[in-house]
Order: sequence, then structure tokens, then C-alpha cells
Amino acid sequence: MKPYNFNFPLNTSFKGKIRVPNKKDENGWFTSKEGAMAIKTNAYVARYTRARKKPEFIQATPEDYKILTDKSINAPLKRVRWFNPKNGKIYYIINDGEDKDGNYNVRILNEEGGFVKKAQIKPKRIVIADNFSTPIIKRFPEAELTPWQLPYIPHGQMVARFALVNNPFAKYEYINVAKGLGDSNRSLDKTIEELREKDLSDTDIVSYSWANLMPNEFFEDFANAPTKDYPKIAKRIIQEFDNDEEVEAMFCDIDEMAVLIDTIEALEKKGVKVFISSGNNGAEEFNFLLLAKNANGVGSISREGVVSDFNSSRSKFLTKHYELGEYKVKETPDGINYTGGNWTDYACNMDEIFTLRGKTVEECLIDREEFSKALSKKRRGSKDFCEIYEAWGKEGKILDTKMVARFFNVPVSNRYKDIYFSAANWASYKVDDNGKLQPYFEPIRGTSFSTPIRAARVALNESMEGII
Repeated sequence: MKPYNFNFPLNTSFKGKIRVPNKKDENGWFTSKEGAMAIKTNAYVARYTRARKKPEFIQATPEDYKILTDKSINAPLKRVRWFNPKNGKIYYIINDGEDKDGNYNVRILNEEGGFVKKAQIKPKRIVIADNFSTPIIKRFPEAELTPWQLPYIPHGQMVARFALVNNPFAKYEYINVAKGLGDSNRSLDKTIEELREKDLSDTDIVSYSWANLMPNEFFEDFANAPTKDYPKIAKRIIQEFDNDEEVEAMFCDIDEMAVLIDTIEALEKKGVKVFISSGNNGAEEFNFLLLAKNANGVGSISREGVVSDFNSSRSKFLTKHYELGEYKVKETPDGINYTGGNWTDYACNMDEIFTLRGKTVEECLIDREEFSKALSKKRRGSKDFCEIYEAWGKEGKILDTKMVARFFNVPVSNRYKDIYFSAANWASYKVDDNGKLQPYFEPIRGTSFSTPIRAARVALNESMEGII
């Protein structure tokens, strides 16, 4: 029997600063124009993320200053910050509206808001394939203890927003690849069906924030094999592991994955660039879909400007692009921001969601005796413990992390020890300096978010070709 070892490392790994590959560039991608721009953009993203310099528009006119500092939900439609990988400079592009042919009239400003030139941008068409049906909401019995994390927004809607704020001058089409309205999973066969049946003849870019992760140990088995051999290779590996159930589960979709890789390669041959997430399960795994020739893997850079610890597919030939993939969720006057700007990404009434804002822990914390009785009832086999928890939420009661962990038998991270939870809107709270409960937002992170950013950025670069 083959040893069950899933810690076999890929030879070419990013573990910190991003560097130009030292391995032989077999297909010449990194020395091509496209590859050179990717390397420059990766370096810019890392540098800009570390610097976190707040822009000062000292050369902007009053009208432009108002646009550049707008914080409304539509602000990203009016302007965008653009890094030009050709000259390494920052520009701001102001939207002056579309003409009758669908092109955008724009004004280009320098980094300080000074006027550079007027131009016309021909938009690129970007297709985003994702789950647009199911809101992200983690209920404690089904996941580890996680504070409030945008529970009302479908994954696809979040991904699409990241693309839009980084390129409002593209034409977007959205493909819902969820199996059904109530299904939280994206379906491989649905993705294949949509990508094959949709008319993508005038599509420039496809963004797909999804990863079918495999242990690095299996990389060499599939790396240079034709897709028609994938099922045979998978069968051999399963037999080597004595039909281990976990290994069998990894390859349950191998036929669909092979077809999807063929579909991705067919799109690439037609000139469509396909951007795919590198995955969020750490350095010991890789996204199987990145075996598609010429696929553009996108990884995540942390807020410290290095590769995120969760980033998978750490081969320089699987993951060619990196964008910031870690974001704080911030309250705005009209809702919340999660894409890193000063505008509103999701409009909502925060007081309706966080109904206990301004109260004290003593006012709201569940009575210990009441909690113990409910816990005892659950241990006797009661199946309505979720209803009990939700009833507490309706009554305006909160639980501390230890209570939630005991009640739902889920792990608790030490970083949540001062967070309180309510089933009312699945809200979470922290205590401010005055002893009052205030909304607590769990940061979001993942290559799902860095992928649409790079797709949008590359499309904008192509639209700006020949202008600056």
C-alpha cells in the first residue's frame, strides 16, 4: 500500500515575497508582453498594499475632487484607480458617460488628481461565472464559530462587486452556476453547460472563482497527462490507496473536471483569457483546474504585502497573478464596505441588523441558569436546539463564545474570546471603550476576491492600450 502522505510539496513555491521564476520558462509566458505586465503588476500590488498610502488629490479641480472622494454606492461607477504596468504610474480615470456606440468617454488624471488627457475607452466583455443564488450564511452547527460575515450577500454578488470597482469600464455578463436556488455549491456540470452553451464569441475574459483542490502529492500524476487519461489515472491512485474513501471522494468528479479543463482550453484557443482562483487551503494543495493550458491562476496577497498563508497552488506556473485577497468589512453611512474603498458596497440599515447596538453585555447576556437548562435539554437528545437559539435572538439575548461553543459543540478561536453572538440576524458584537455593544465584522479573505480583481485589471489594461 502506498503511504498516505499529503504533505508532498510542489517544487516551485511562493513563500513570502513574489519573485520572477528561476525555473526554465518552457512556454515563454513570463518573458512575453503579457507575462512581463503580470510580474510588474504583482510587484505593484505588493508594494501598494504595504504602503497603504492615502491619496491626496491636491491638483484636482473641485468637481473632480468631489468625484474622487464620493462615498456613495455608485461611486465606483464614476472613477477608478489604474496602475499602468508600462510606465509604473498611477492614474485615475473619470467616467464622462457612454457614446451611442457603447464606448466610454473618460478624463484621465494623474495620481494627485491633475488633468492629463481626455480619451475614449472601448469596453472589454467580462463573463463572471459564480453562485449568484445563495447568500453566504454560516450557522454554527454546520461550521466553526465565525462572527458576522456578510450573511445576506451571495458569493457571486460579492465577486462581481470586486470586478466592478476595479473596472467600471467593462461590459459584464453573469453566469449563475449554482445547481439551484437553495444550493450553496457551484456545480461542475452546470459550469460546463453554461460555458459551452453561452455565446462567448465576443467575450474577452472569463473570471471563475472556484477551486477543485487536490493534495500536491497528485500533481505530477496529472500535470503532463492528456485529459482523456484522467479517469484512468484517478482509478490507479485510488487502488494504490486501497480504495480509501477520502481518496475516492477527491476524484468523484474527475470526469467533469476533465471536461471542464477541455472547455477552459477551448476558450483560451479562441483568445478568451480565463482567470481561476488558486484556492484557499494552504500550500499543500493545488487547484486541479489550473492544469488547463494557459489558464491564469490568481493568488492572494496579504495586507502585509506577501503571499497569504491560505493561498494554494503555489507553483509559479499555476499561479501567475496576485492581488490583495484580504479585506476588512467596514460600516459606512449607508451600509457596509468590503472591497477596501471608502464607498458603500452593500446598502442596508445597520440598526435593523444590529438591534442591540449601544446596550451593555449585562443587559443582554443570557442567564446562566437558563443556558444550563437548555444545554441539558440538548444533551438529552432535543432536536430543536437551533430553534431555542433563534428564540434567544428574538428576545434580544446574546451568548459569549464559550456558551456558543458548548451549545453547538464547535471550535472557538482565541481571537473571538471578546466577541458576543446573537441569533437575531446572526449578528456579532464587540464591546467599545464605553462598555457598549457595537457591530463586529469578521474580515473576508480568499482567492475568490483576488481573481475578479485581476480579471478586471487586465481588461482595463487592454482597453487603455495605446492611450497612455
